[in-house]
Amino acid sequence: APPAGSLEANMPQAWAPPARSHAATMPVVRPPRLEPGDTVGLIEPAGPTFESVDLQVAVEIVEALGLKARPAPHVAARYGYLAGKDEDRADDVNRLFADPSVHALLAVRGGWGCARILPHIDWSVIAKNPKILLGYSDLTALLLAVTARTGLVTFHGPVGISKWNPFKVGYLRRVLFDGEAVTFENVRETGDS
Repeated sequence: APPAGSLEANMPQAWAPPARSHAATMPVVRPPRLEPGDTVGLIEPAGPTFESVDLQVAVEIVEALGLKARPAPHVAARYGYLAGKDEDRADDVNRLFADPSVHALLAVRGGWGCARILPHIDWSVIAKNPKILLGYSDLTALLLAVTARTGLVTFHGPVGISKWNPFKVGYLRRVLFDGEAVTFENVRETGDS
């Protein structure tokens, strides 16, 4: 047992990382690729979107990629400095993973608060319904926890309010639509040595 007062002793069992031997033997699960017309659930598992235009931009980005956007039920919620209560933010993740008509989950933004929803995530729902989970910043806590608990490959990449330039869109299409194993390289500018 971990020493009293240690970080491990205070971690809720619901999100404590699995033992190394379990993680080492867990199979890698790759989510299905995206296809034009697929539905992407928009989630806010961390900080809130303060401007409604940011959510609209995320919807338009998803649609510009040839996909359908479905904002989660609590995506516009606010609870202090968070995008809703912990249970509600987790419920959005659980519902969208359970929904067979949703093919991917995209965080509208990062912020702070993802670690707080981990005790409320239904790992068995995610394991039974592998799909793309994309985001960065505070979403890293959710991305790593999903992979550790289910073996599902997750994607550290743009959030809905990111600047979606051709460089990012190109890599996103190559990986999430085409299933290409890419080597990430910065574009060399003319004159670079």
